[in-house]
Amino acid sequence: MKKLIVSFAALVLFMACEKEIPIKQEEKEPRIVVNSIFSAGDTIWINLSESRDVLYNDILPNIENATAKLLDASDNEIASFTHVTDGNYYCADPTPVASTTYGLRVEAAGFKSITASAETPSIISLSSIDTTFVGIDQLEFNLSFTDDASQDNYYGISIVFNTAWEDEEGNLDIAQSPYFSTKEVYVINGDPDIDGTRYAMEFFFSDNGFNGQTINFTGRQYMWGDPEALKFFVVGLKSLSEDLYKYKLSYSKYLDAQGDFFAEPVQVYSNITDGFGIFGGSSTHRDTVWVE
Repeated sequence: MKKLIVSFAALVLFMACEKEIPIKQEEKEPRIVVNSIFSAGDTIWINLSESRDVLYNDILPNIENATAKLLDASDNEIASFTHVTDGNYYCADPTPVASTTYGLRVEAAGFKSITASAETPSIISLSSIDTTFVGIDQLEFNLSFTDDASQDNYYGISIVFNTAWEDEEGNLDIAQSPYFSTKEVYVINGDPDIDGTRYAMEFFFSDNGFNGQTINFTGRQYMWGDPEALKFFVVGLKSLSEDLYKYKLSYSKYLDAQGDFFAEPVQVYSNITDGFGIFGGSSTHRDTVWVE
């Protein structure tokens, strides 16, 4: 009974000490938020939305009445973006070229105009791909390529498993599995396992410590599906601009921190002047490995 009385008294004391603390937020005018990641040879898409304060939990409102221009390295206009729906705009021509810098300018009523610049780095090709079966349902990839010593380079490697089959109506269905594993110590993202294995859809690293050298990467990917189904892997070596590299790393850390009460706040990298978001370029070398 004494224990019960003491516990009740402690509860009353705790409740009496509770106090709601209002959080004062600095009111700021909404700014344009840009989301655009593009690769050499592909159509450039941008998504435009309005910024909100940190406690805003809903989807950001789309901006559908903007004027968006694609610029060259000298800030000359070379093309316009066309709005499709939900704040998504595209520029069909020209498609970006590797080793080229592009600019973006966006204007919308009620917002500060924003600018950004992005480079599509030179394409670096895989020099070799060796594969080894691990059991009957896993393939180990040993990739090799030579770093360009004339510049700082930032890389992303992906290994995507694909399987395709015809359904009962004769239509082709395709399923993908992008997550794979590696034990390379120089990659700087991925969810680590107890034995040092990391899992991610894409692994990032720079040429710091590898400048001008041959870089080797080993990763494993599972395969599954009907034995008669078509199976293949798409291996990608992506060269990232420095801005895009910093954005992807910070966004990866931001996602990892979600739901962790003790995690430190993560500021996602932005390269948009007078706005927020990313306008980032890359160039990708891809190879397909077929499974018999």
